Amino acid sequence: RWALRLQQYNYTVKYRPGTGNPADFLSRAPINEPSGQSIAEEYINFITEQAIPRTITLSEVQEVTKNDKELQSIGRALQFGNWKDKSISAYFALRHEITLVRGVLLRGHRLIIPISLRNRTLSLAHRGHLGIVKTEQNLRTKVWWPRLDKEAEQHVKECLTCQISGNPEPPPPLAVVPPPMAPWSCIHVDFYGPAPTGEHQFVMLDETTGFPEVEIMNKTTAFHTIRAFEKVFARHGLPDTIKSDNGSPFAGN
Repeated sequence: RWALRLQQYNYTVKYRPGTGNPADFLSRAPINEPSGQSIAEEYINFITEQAIPRTITLSEVQEVTKNDKELQSIGRALQFGNWKDKSISAYFALRHEITLVRGVLLRGHRLIIPISLRNRTLSLAHRGHLGIVKTEQNLRTKVWWPRLDKEAEQHVKECLTCQISGNPEPPPPLAVVPPPMAPWSCIHVDFYGPAPTGEHQFVMLDETTGFPEVEIMNKTTAFHTIRAFEKVFARHGLPDTIKSDNGSPFAGN
C-alpha cells in the first residue's frame, strides 16, 4: 500500500548503512503477520478510498448505495449476469468496466455516485466556481455516472454566483473587414519601446503589402506623432484609413 501511495511522487531511494542509522531492536524487528489480501485487492481498495470526494466519506457512499435502487440493480446484474432491467440499460454497454468492491460500484478506477449524492458531488467539484471544462475535469478524475458531463454543464450554468460575477452578454461576433483596394490605402500604427537608450519606435505598417515605415522618436506626444505622420505622408501620400489602439498619442490635441 505504501508503494501505491508513493507513486505520485518523484523521489530517489538512497541506502544508508546501519552504522549511520542507529535504531533500537523494536524498530528493526520483522513483522511476519500475513496481510490476508492480494496485491490486486489492496490496489482496488486503494483506488476506492482515493476516489471519495472530499467531505463525502466512504462509509456514507456505502450506506447510500445500499438504499439506491438503481445501483442495487446493477450489483445484482453483476452477480447473476442478468441485465434485462430497463432502469439500468445505460450501464449495459459498460458492464465489463464495472466492479463491486466493499459495497460500492466502480467504473474502472472511478466511483459510481448514488443518485442522492450526485448534486452534492457537483457542488464540491464546482466549489471554486471554475468553468465548465475545469469542473468536468475535476469530476472525471474520481467519479462517474451516466450523463455526468451534461449535468455538470447544467450545474455550472445555473450557479448564481457565476451568473452574478460572469459576463451576462456574449461577445459580439467578429466582423468581416473588406481588404484594402490598393497599397497604402490602409495602415496600422503603434509605438514600440522604449529602447534601452530611451527612444520609441513609431511603426506604420501597410495592411496590403506588409511594408513598414519606422520613425525613431524621443517623445510620443500628439505633436511629435503628427510631425512623424507628415514626414512619412510626404513620401507615400495620405492613406484612406489609419488604424490604431486610440492611445493618448493618437487621441490627444
